[in-house]
This record gives sequence, C-alpha cells and structure tokens, in this order.
Amino acid sequence: MTKDGKYAVVFLSVDRTVVRYDLGRPVVSPDGKYLYVPMTRAGSVLVLDAATDQPVGKPISACDGPAYIALNADGSRGYVSCSSGDAIAIVDTQKAVRIGDPVKVTRDPLGSALTADGKQLWIAHGFGHAVSVLDTTTNTIDGAPIDFPKNRAMVGISIR
Repeated sequence: MTKDGKYAVVFLSVDRTVVRYDLGRPVVSPDGKYLYVPMTRAGSVLVLDAATDQPVGKPISACDGPAYIALNADGSRGYVSCSSGDAIAIVDTQKAVRIGDPVKVTRDPLGSALTADGKQLWIAHGFGHAVSVLDTTTNTIDGAPIDFPKNRAMVGISIR
C-alpha cells in the first residue's frame, strides 16, 4: 500500500510483474476477519485476510470503477458502488462471485448504506445530487431518486 492509501502495489510472482491498483474505500467484514478493497481500475474487489494482510483467493469481478462497498449484517453480501458504470454490483462474498448483472442507477453512485434490517440500500449519487433506494430482496431500484440541492456533491450516506 502506498502511504496515502490510494494505491496497492502488488508483485505477481507468476509472471514476475508489478501492478499498481487504484483503490476505492475499503471496508472491514462484520466479524473483523476480512478487508474488502474496491480496486477502481481493475473493476474488482480484493479480499484481504485482516490478520495477515494477504489476499484471500482471486479478486471478485465487480463492475466498472468500483469505489465503495457496503456489507450486509453477516458480511455475506456486498453492494459495490460502480462510479464509472453508474450501477450497483452485488457480490456473494462467501463464493467470491458477482450475483447477476449490476443494477443500473442514476449518475455517479458513490457512498451507500444499508438499513438496519438489510432490506434497503440507500445510494448517494455524488454529482448526481440525489439518493436512490435499492430493494435488496428484489435487487431493483425502489421509485424515483430523491433530489437534493445541486450546490454540493454527495459522497457518502449514513443510516442510524
């Protein structure tokens, strides 16, 4: 990791190359065992063992420009904000696979947060100046986006 936390530099022993990955905002699993790191340019989520900092399996293919990830209460599902693809990718963290195609949303999905019951994912749309709600039981957008003033970007959201 670079000191500023923006990049991961990885040596690939198979072909003896060094690769630099742009990183989104990492998140720790609810049990504290894993760190999920969105790799922006690679289009995937890197899973690290929190105790050893070593990768766990291959990165999970997600979408164009993964930037943020929200995990459900037991950590079995990840909701990846795909800022370049204007979508939310849903990943099964136990099987390390994406579930179906990413769900299209309005422009620039960034931060997101799950409701306490895990039935809704609220998505902040950065420069889209809106919030959308994803129904996690159907994996569809619930209604029209909720608009906000256009004088500031929304890069995060929190539900209490």
